[in-house]
Amino acid sequence: MGFRMFARLSHFPVILAAFLCYLVWFFIPVSHAQSPQVSASLSDKSAPLNRQITLTITVSNADQSNTRIVDFPEIDHFQIAGRTQSSSFQIIGNSISSSISWNYTLVPRKEGRFIIPPIQVEVGGKRYSTRPLPIEIGPATSLPDPADQGGIVDDPFRGGKQFVDVSVDKSEVYVNEPVLYNFRYYSTAVAPSFDSPRYERPDFQGFWYKEWPIQGVRRETIDGTTYRIQEIRTTLFPLKPGEHTIGPAALYIPGFGFFDRPRILRGKSVRIHVKPLPDQGKPSSFTGAVGTYQLNASVDKTGVDAGDALTLRLQIDGAGHFESLQGPTLPELPGVTQYDPTVRSEFTGNGPEPRGSKLFEYVLIPNQVGELVIPKLEWSYFDPKDARYHQLTTQPITIRVEPGATATTTSPISSQPPSISVQDIRSIKSASIHLVDHTRPLHTRAIFWIVQFTLAFAVLAAFF
Repeated sequence: MGFRMFARLSHFPVILAAFLCYLVWFFIPVSHAQSPQVSASLSDKSAPLNRQITLTITVSNADQSNTRIVDFPEIDHFQIAGRTQSSSFQIIGNSISSSISWNYTLVPRKEGRFIIPPIQVEVGGKRYSTRPLPIEIGPATSLPDPADQGGIVDDPFRGGKQFVDVSVDKSEVYVNEPVLYNFRYYSTAVAPSFDSPRYERPDFQGFWYKEWPIQGVRRETIDGTTYRIQEIRTTLFPLKPGEHTIGPAALYIPGFGFFDRPRILRGKSVRIHVKPLPDQGKPSSFTGAVGTYQLNASVDKTGVDAGDALTLRLQIDGAGHFESLQGPTLPELPGVTQYDPTVRSEFTGNGPEPRGSKLFEYVLIPNQVGELVIPKLEWSYFDPKDARYHQLTTQPITIRVEPGATATTTSPISSQPPSISVQDIRSIKSASIHLVDHTRPLHTRAIFWIVQFTLAFAVLAAFF
């Protein structure tokens, strides 16, 4: 008995060494930490005087123990009503990400346009500063007319007072000009139900629309009563001129229990007058873009061999409807094989003027030696703010084409496929190629489980 126990203990250094090697092997990839990222954001860029606003400061890729807000400044015309702190920790594969957030509840005290000053954050002894944030405070709001909003539910045992409100930021717009449709749900308490209220959007007939993620709960005091507010924002783009009516949206509030019937709150209908785009001053390069934009053209290389490919990138940035946006027309270039572009677009904001970008990538293969000149490209848009058309023009781009295996100096590109003789064909020798996906999670690789079973076998062998 004593000898066997001594034999087991004699293997303890081996077990400890194996375990330490396992920890080092498993956590080495985590040691490559990313640099800290500090940002600040507001729950609303504009709000009425009686609405609370949340200022969020977020620090990513930082150790919580040595991260702090150095000096929170006084914010003119705002009162700090509360502060909360939260942190998140996530493991994906063998990589770790973390973030720390501070949420400040701000109560506006005055109408006007203000600037939230930069906030100083210290991470590991180094100071970072957030960017200043503009905000506009308007007049205080009041309760909507119950006749327009489908009534107000007031039951102290079932969520308290509840109602919905619908609004748009503009009632008269041009074709393809964005309209922000807001649906808000007000309640004085959380309704006692196992199911969440269900939103039913109206029929946005005559509009292209994009619905944004539901906003977080905020609080607003109206006529002395504090309400919890949840908001759904939808950006609308009218497709044709005329008078358009958006029907009422609805919110279905589930009942609590078998005998408790659900309730329905309906928002008001909204009318929007859509004006046609003017014909006067419309340039020939106009393809329907409405908003404000910038156009940039670039190539991935300014010198290539004949027969090699290059990429022409045309990127449009700004505010407007990027889903329907068409890029500039690229003319046929002599001596160049051109392919249809690949197109990518994205939205980057959910405010009254959703911002975004659209990228057109053309693959070009020059076949003639010399200088290839991509001429200036013209593209125009209509700005509803000044009701005028604006034309953008890129600069010509010159590319040097050097002799290559398929170079020619005079022959134009033939539309017929080249003839191929039997002597030109050689047999293809197959080779054994093994592809390794280095992006796979660690636990899906064979080496991970081999090491696990090897260590487990070593531990069992030490005791038996």
